[in-house]
Amino acid sequence: MSTMMAKRPLFSHVAVLLPLLSFFFFTFGTPVLLVYLWRKVSPYAAIALLTYVAWGKWFDEAPKNGSRSKRWLRSNWYWTLFGKYFPTKVVLEDAFKTHVNDPSKRPCYLFAIHPHGIIGMSVWGNLIADSAGLTKLAPRLDLRIITLPVNFIVPFWREFLLGVGFIESHASSIHKTLEADRSVGIVIGGAIEALDARPNIDYKTKIKSRKGFVKAALRNGVPIVPVFCFGENDLYDQHTGPTIKKVQTAFKQRFTWTWPLVKFQGWLGVLPNYVPLTTVIGAPLEVPHVPHPTDEQVHHYHALYMQHLTRLFEEHKASHDPTLTSRQLIFW
Repeated sequence: MSTMMAKRPLFSHVAVLLPLLSFFFFTFGTPVLLVYLWRKVSPYAAIALLTYVAWGKWFDEAPKNGSRSKRWLRSNWYWTLFGKYFPTKVVLEDAFKTHVNDPSKRPCYLFAIHPHGIIGMSVWGNLIADSAGLTKLAPRLDLRIITLPVNFIVPFWREFLLGVGFIESHASSIHKTLEADRSVGIVIGGAIEALDARPNIDYKTKIKSRKGFVKAALRNGVPIVPVFCFGENDLYDQHTGPTIKKVQTAFKQRFTWTWPLVKFQGWLGVLPNYVPLTTVIGAPLEVPHVPHPTDEQVHHYHALYMQHLTRLFEEHKASHDPTLTSRQLIFW
């Protein structure tokens, strides 16, 4: 796959880099800022920063219900530049388009998103942000995406995450958000899937043991919507090998997340390949409202969902997968 497709605007490169650099800046810069405030400004300033962190950790309810999302932060010129880099695109199947734009129906869904990829650029550009025009295609949709609670400990960065629509990955957070008629998106495979995110290989989707999203949909009586992000696994190549994967898997088990050993490329070694990112939103899988679903009910709808996802992938891969190979969807 060529990384030199069409020439991209300079500011599109900057737009893609900013979320990456901002995360590292705020995460690793906060301890430095704390020491600086204590020694050079005032101990009271450092205490104020620690108070803010404590408030965010134990008292702020926004990460639990998604109440602080700002439309202007999710739809602006910055995200347009972000989208031009790849470019980004959203495709709605007719069944979903009809359902979400029907005023007689509740526009509340559980989006099951695949694959995770290295970073999840498709989620950022096509679902969290409006770089591809999702709000025009589905104006009634109010979507939140779950992420690890640890992300909401980082000062200032947490406010950006809340503003663009992220919530904590707790069952109670998902329930509260759905209860408020806001849709919730879950990247089903999680970080472990990133270890298999490489160009030109089959999509290895961790789903067989991931049934919590089905239980959440049943408990809240909301349809499950399969979402597939074509191109996501082609953004980066990475170093692989049995020893590397063993260390990465152990790290994931210990710290709940892991980081692939990405090969350096582009500016600063972190810019992704120029690959079209097409997110296809499929037909809703209707489920009943079952406050206390049995294991049999969860297994049944989980199996139905995998059939829906397979159908979505097979029908759209020829049109939207950016590679020249015949790739398969492998469940594990």
